[in-house]
Amino acid sequence: QSSRPANRKDQNDKKPGSLRARLALTTALATIAFGYAGRIAYAGVCTTGGGGVFSCTGDLDAGTDVTQVLSGGPGALTVTTDAGPPVFGIDTYVSGGNALTMTANGGLTFTDNNSSTIIGSDRAISATNNSSGDLSITTTGALSTDTGDGINVRNDGSTTANLIVSAASVDGGGAGIRTLSTGTGYTSVTATGTVEGGSDTGITVSTGSLVTDVTVSAADVTGATNGINAGNNGSGFLDITATGLVTATTNRGINALNSATGTDITVSAASVTGGATGILVSNKGAGATSITATGTVTGNTTAGIYAKNDVGTDITIEAVSVSGNTDGIFLSNDGTGTNSVTVTGTVTGGSGVAREGIDTRGGAATVSTVTLNSGAAVSAASGTAILNDEGIANVTVNSGAGVTGAINLGDGADSITFK
Repeated sequence: QSSRPANRKDQNDKKPGSLRARLALTTALATIAFGYAGRIAYAGVCTTGGGGVFSCTGDLDAGTDVTQVLSGGPGALTVTTDAGPPVFGIDTYVSGGNALTMTANGGLTFTDNNSSTIIGSDRAISATNNSSGDLSITTTGALSTDTGDGINVRNDGSTTANLIVSAASVDGGGAGIRTLSTGTGYTSVTATGTVEGGSDTGITVSTGSLVTDVTVSAADVTGATNGINAGNNGSGFLDITATGLVTATTNRGINALNSATGTDITVSAASVTGGATGILVSNKGAGATSITATGTVTGNTTAGIYAKNDVGTDITIEAVSVSGNTDGIFLSNDGTGTNSVTVTGTVTGGSGVAREGIDTRGGAATVSTVTLNSGAAVSAASGTAILNDEGIANVTVNSGAGVTGAINLGDGADSITFK
């Protein structure tokens, strides 16, 4: 009788194209090959010659693999994987626990340039760096888990430095990738493949007040709650780039937050869907906010795109097609800069009170510019296509663009130009 617990992967494991099905076939073929050659297959294991340096070797074996607990002791930890043959792999799906648990007190580096498969019942990679130094994780293979995060890393302590994650495909039962840094350096998260959070966020990035800049670069991201959730509580900028499809089941596709000590927020995305908001950006810092979306952005229960500056400068939004259950595009600027919205596709808002296709807000001196280029079509089920409050609004409808519904620009020296 199988010792595998019932879990979220049971049904997917039966699919011929699933990761576990492919691994099972690979393992079976390897067993035949090794048996024919008179060799004995061995499990993935990490060993050290001392000094906090580990090498991980051996093919994955779900029947015998156990959690590898790797420590740098009072100093740094350096871990690499072996190119083989066989290429290093590990699978604790049956035995339980993390695949790799790593701790250090002066810098932690894990490098896998060999496309290793790392499977954890809980986490695939769990890494904590204390005291000082950088925390750097590089993986080029497929990572997956049953219940925990695919990658969970912490730079813990005010004297630690940079946190860097570079991954390929990550499928987490909890979050896909989760990072926390309370150090003094920057945070950088890059994922070139698909990242999935089965019961949590696809990618979540958190920082303490001493961190400087935060950069997130991803392709396709899916989360049960948020797709990408990144907050910079430090002193620098927040930059999020997503070149593929970002999807959130219940909350926000992309959620970007800067604290009062932060500066600019820049979001560059393709297609984004949120169970609530498609893209939400809240900048409490002194910088500018910029959102560019080259595909379709959808907010299923609130706004398609929502942007707010508390004390910053300009808000700039460039979008193609955006739809929201409340507003299609909403921006509010309580800072010192201007608002700018440029649209080249269809923008729709919902029905009811205070629901518009495009809604721009600011102080009495705030200048809001809305430009509809060829192919743009703005409307809302409420009947109000474009709304501005007390500031100065300049709306330009270029040839090939259209507006269905009212344009209500409120107070201020406003203008509407049709070309």
